[in-house]
Amino acid sequence: MSDHQKQDAANDQGAPPQYQPQGEPAGLYQGYGAQPANVVVTQPSPAKGIIVRSRPPDYLIPSILSCLCFWPTGVAAIFFSLQASKYVTAGNFIEAEQASRSAKIFMIVSFVVGGIGVGLVIIVKVATAAALSGSHH
Repeated sequence: MSDHQKQDAANDQGAPPQYQPQGEPAGLYQGYGAQPANVVVTQPSPAKGIIVRSRPPDYLIPSILSCLCFWPTGVAAIFFSLQASKYVTAGNFIEAEQASRSAKIFMIVSFVVGGIGVGLVIIVKVATAAALSGSHH
């Protein structure tokens, strides 16, 4: 008697049908009520409480100071810091975080470029002074 004939005979006797899932090896499910070896169940759970986001920093004061080091990227830092403040006021924290990150990057670039520039000026001045003092002896 084939599996299909057994199932038909069981249906005739009032027993629930035995379904064989497609793609599964025979014998994995042993009939109605049998459980597979591993079951993963995920259930959505409602969010509890309120999600609190901290206000992203706008870096306005450091951005203004960075203009003293290298003004082109300092101006960009000021622009993005003002955008961050505007987005926070509007309640758009995702955009505020992105603008805050941009302001921070431009501010850091200004300080680094300014620092390198000051370092180069000092090196040139020291080298020039050394060359001038060495030529007088």
